[in-house]
Amino acid sequence: GAGSLAAREEGALSVALGESADLPAAFRLGFLDEGADYAPGLAEARDPGAVHLREIAIEAPVVLTGAEAGALARSILADAHLMRETARFSLPPSMLSLEPGDIVYLEEGGAPRRWRITDITDAGERRIEAARISPSVYEAPLGDDAFRPPARLSVYGAPLFALVDLPLINEAMRPGAALLAAYADPWPGAVALYREGASAPVFVANAASRAVIGLLEADLFPAPSGRWIGERLRLRLIHGSLASESEDEVFAGANALAVETAAGWELLQFRGAALGADGVWTLSPLLRGQAGTEDKAVLGARAGARAVLVNEALAEAAFPLGLRGQSVLWQAGPERDMAGSPTFSRRSLVLTARSALPLSPVFLKSAREAGGVGLSWIRRTRIGGDDWAGEVALGEAYERYRVSIYDGASLKRTLDVSAPYYLYTDEEMLADFGAGGLGGAPAAAFEVAQLSDLVGPGLAARALIGV
Repeated sequence: GAGSLAAREEGALSVALGESADLPAAFRLGFLDEGADYAPGLAEARDPGAVHLREIAIEAPVVLTGAEAGALARSILADAHLMRETARFSLPPSMLSLEPGDIVYLEEGGAPRRWRITDITDAGERRIEAARISPSVYEAPLGDDAFRPPARLSVYGAPLFALVDLPLINEAMRPGAALLAAYADPWPGAVALYREGASAPVFVANAASRAVIGLLEADLFPAPSGRWIGERLRLRLIHGSLASESEDEVFAGANALAVETAAGWELLQFRGAALGADGVWTLSPLLRGQAGTEDKAVLGARAGARAVLVNEALAEAAFPLGLRGQSVLWQAGPERDMAGSPTFSRRSLVLTARSALPLSPVFLKSAREAGGVGLSWIRRTRIGGDDWAGEVALGEAYERYRVSIYDGASLKRTLDVSAPYYLYTDEEMLADFGAGGLGGAPAAAFEVAQLSDLVGPGLAARALIGV
């Protein structure tokens, strides 16, 4: 009681009330929900009269029902408001048994109140700091907590996946990498890709988002590259949607679509996208054979071929360049499952490391010169091709080209040169085509491929030798 207090200059007992802005307006309690198969739960208590926004949350590793957690959250919030009232007083040294956390009863205004000791300073007398408490705040009634059946465990099926082997479309990509496109419903959060290894599957990539993927509804006919084509591509999407873009946005890289042909993937772009009443998208006009895939544009694609929108949902899938051209077993499945489990899809694929191959030269020309026929061309680049100030970057470790001379399908001569020019001498023509020279060989042609230090010859371009 008050008679046990030691005298102080400021009085035996002083009581203070804290600022309301220091109190929490809401309290959240994280717990393990007994009624939801012990999944993490969250209960919240909020002061409806609070004008400030201060909130407090804690995670407690305790198992509660939703009703118990709600009542406990309300009690803790009420206790915080009650503990806003603090007291200071002193006790004689004879009361050494008291410690922080103990509860004492003091009369104030003729009514006893409970105080929890929060701090003790021993300096002759025992200087005490305490906070107001009341057991009644922990008698909050339980709310309704109807029984809930245990949450269902999600079961994921094997996803659809494709490895899109395209030329380099992002300079940040590693040489030879392909792009992983994956789709599953329900989506398992992410799809992991593995390739076969010497002793165990090797992790290659992780697709964090579902790809926009679909199937061609009609044949895509062969077409040249480098110009707008009014051809319509009809596509039924398995997932996702498409949108029209302006010509400037398309030229900046928007609306790029990879279409699977009989011999690899063509990259095309579209400007307009319209969804029909039959659920099929119509894309037109088109830019075919983009990024150096003009060799695939002339092949076309059959109805039922896969098409993938090239966007941030695709994941880079790198593999050793030594495996290019070889049949490799790939498997993709939920990232949380072990490779080889029934939730994984498997496919044997042959990749060409297309992103590491030099692009084919362009503007092949031949002209009569003193001593022979001059063969010339202009190279392209995989890297830094958007620079319009002069010649584009080389993009390879060295500049080398492989030149082949043909008479129809018959190979006559092959040699390597270090510049985009070669003088096909009269002596060489005589050796290759006889006394008649090129005049007696209307099918004479030359083929040029740029050489890479990583993968050797890139894509070749061919032209007739005309004089």
